[in-house]
Amino acid sequence: MDGVDSAVGGAGSATPAVADREDRADARSGRGSAVASRAQRLISRPWFVPAALALAYVVQVAFRLVLVASMTFPSVHPDEDAYLVLARILAGGSNTAMPAGEVLPGGYPLLITPALWLGHSAETAYRLVLVTNALLNALVLPAAYVFLRRLELGRKLAFLAAFGIALINPVVFYSQFAMTDVIFPILVLCWLFCLHAWLTPAGSTRARVWYGAGSGLAASYAMATHDRGGVMVAITGAVLLLVVVRRWVPWAAVGSMVVGLAIGIGLDRFLVDHFLARTHSIPSAVGTAVFKGLFDPSLLSRNFSRTLGQFWYFCTSTWGLGALAIVLCVAVLFGRGSSRPNRVVAGAMLATLVGVALASASGLPDDNRIDTWIYARYLTLLVPAMFAVGLAGLVRLNRTALIRAAAAALVLVAVLTVFVVVRVSPNFTNTNELFVSWGMPDALVLGGDANNLHLLRTTVVSVLLLALVVVPVVLFRRRALVPVLVCVALLAAVETVVVTEQITKPWAAERRHPAVGFMADAGITSHDNVVLNPLTDWTVERVLPYEVFHGSVWIQDPLKHLPRSANVAVVEAPTQGQPLTASWPHAPAGWYPVRALPSHGATGTPDVVVWRKR
Repeated sequence: MDGVDSAVGGAGSATPAVADREDRADARSGRGSAVASRAQRLISRPWFVPAALALAYVVQVAFRLVLVASMTFPSVHPDEDAYLVLARILAGGSNTAMPAGEVLPGGYPLLITPALWLGHSAETAYRLVLVTNALLNALVLPAAYVFLRRLELGRKLAFLAAFGIALINPVVFYSQFAMTDVIFPILVLCWLFCLHAWLTPAGSTRARVWYGAGSGLAASYAMATHDRGGVMVAITGAVLLLVVVRRWVPWAAVGSMVVGLAIGIGLDRFLVDHFLARTHSIPSAVGTAVFKGLFDPSLLSRNFSRTLGQFWYFCTSTWGLGALAIVLCVAVLFGRGSSRPNRVVAGAMLATLVGVALASASGLPDDNRIDTWIYARYLTLLVPAMFAVGLAGLVRLNRTALIRAAAAALVLVAVLTVFVVVRVSPNFTNTNELFVSWGMPDALVLGGDANNLHLLRTTVVSVLLLALVVVPVVLFRRRALVPVLVCVALLAAVETVVVTEQITKPWAAERRHPAVGFMADAGITSHDNVVLNPLTDWTVERVLPYEVFHGSVWIQDPLKHLPRSANVAVVEAPTQGQPLTASWPHAPAGWYPVRALPSHGATGTPDVVVWRKR
């Protein structure tokens, strides 16, 4: 009350009424101080932070489960189908065709294997996979918390920031599908945290040994999960080589990182070999496609445009905080006074951003999809880490430094927007460009239109959100931090819910028939062994290997090669007006036609005939 006393001329000059009011105010202030003191003591208890994180983790899991309560079948083809089939094989299920046509890395299928083992049907197993996803994806919360503490945020601010980070749509969105991106952000956070601790000289040798093993294992398990992890392994190897040359880390800690890398790489090789033996498929050709596209001079302009398109999406989908984080990482990497661990980790984050964007830009096919030019998915692995760096900048930078960093971030967003509008967007107007809402959910919702991409509107909304976060901190400094972080969490939750309602659920609903309707119409059960003619609808071919949960599926012409164990065959329908038997004139004894039906939708002209063995 000293400030109030001086403002009215001192306590002695006050009237009795004023004095009474001041006494009451003093009493309230005293009670408030007592409450604040008790709260501070509670927060300082050693059990408080783990308990708060555990409770918040339960809330995060529940939030994700509510969003996917109505999801019962895969809808992102062939990725979901492929991972589900691989997990089913690991759970001891039957051999079947690979939906993707090639074997994908098995790190994620390994984690969802218990769900496939416990599920007695395709629907039940898929629901259990989504529960597993929620449990795994919500781990972003504790991972972001320890990462923010490494960035020297206090416990309260780190907790609030981590809670908001775990709610942002680029983190939650992919947990609604059986996709590797469920766990990628967690692996990246662990990788960066352990890498920083490994490089910090203040740590004991024993601790640095564990951190080295953790960093190497996180990077190599990422490679065993998706090809993007190969970029992380390459960067880890480069850092390891630099550390060995400069002798920054004890030899025991160097060896532990090598062991961590070897474990993950060995696991990747084991899983791929196991799947190749069980599916009679071919290895993934993604790496070959990346290097072929990367070193093809005729694709240089395309690759450059796609890379900057991904940067634009990354910056806008993170409300400009991703751009702020990029600016801060550049400042730490090239500025004076940065510690060695900070400089190396900042360089690793930037290298991962550029490496993944360039690799995906080079490797993605020319599939006439709009979102291929501004691909959202592949850079989401860095979203929580970059979002955390951006929020840490709000807390730690002084007013002048924050204004400069925010201004640089706005310039970066503006330059990327101009490039995308001028150089990339003309590709969107081609008549053969496909609009895939699932591939750019954040941009569509920020632009206010789930059916059209509005580049400028999306950018403006993203910049306004950045201003909403930065301006209060610039004006009111630390007093604004808690309200701003609470606002970030609320806005993140709202955006995620809107994306689920406007993108996820309509997307799945449109793909219900090929996932479950075709099987029902064709009379195919989960125990059948089915041969599908390659002319059957593409989506049906991708999803049936999983939906025929206890049986097997072959994608080949049964008229040319009929597996001995097959009891259902789907063949091309005969010319209209001909009998169903004309679809398979020389059918083996015991086979009979059941019905003709369309495979390309619930209605339409029948294009396939289902045959069954007596």
